[in-house]
Amino acid sequence: METVLHSPIGFLSKGFRQRIALAGSLIQDPEYIFLDEPSSGLDPIQIVEFKKLVRILGKTKTILFSSHVLQEIEELCDHALILYKGKLISDRPLNSISQNRPCLILAKTDPETFKSFFSLTDYKIETTGRTENYFLEFRIQSEKLSSEEIFQILKNASFPIRSINPEKNSLESVFKSLTTNKPNETFRI
Repeated sequence: METVLHSPIGFLSKGFRQRIALAGSLIQDPEYIFLDEPSSGLDPIQIVEFKKLVRILGKTKTILFSSHVLQEIEELCDHALILYKGKLISDRPLNSISQNRPCLILAKTDPETFKSFFSLTDYKIETTGRTENYFLEFRIQSEKLSSEEIFQILKNASFPIRSINPEKNSLESVFKSLTTNKPNETFRI
């Protein structure tokens, strides 16, 4: 920032104005830091520096920031509040996003046998495709069991499993699923 020390703030880029505002707010050494769209206007190098700073400050301070860049929130935060149409629709730790996520399973079996095996459970199962060597891909989800537990059940039942991989949930996919409900549905938090 030394290069623009004597420049009027109105002549600076948005990125420099953001950085000066952040520096000004940190001078008082606050316990809480509130940031609104903090990386808006920053160039890629400045974004990297901003993220480093947030990680350092986050060790000793509480930082609240609003952003439409969900990947940035996922990368920097440990908790997220999701607002939609002015209402709080989710309040959760970000590590909970990975809980109860669907698994993609490659198995050499016919779909009906596979689905009937799970017919008396709460599992959600769909066939998503066929691969080479007659393997089928299934997406399976359980509210109660992890992917490791599902694998054990399939292994114990002697299903010919080629692979089982938890699907990656992202904050963006959670946001989409929470905000694309039918108008009369309530949101599950």
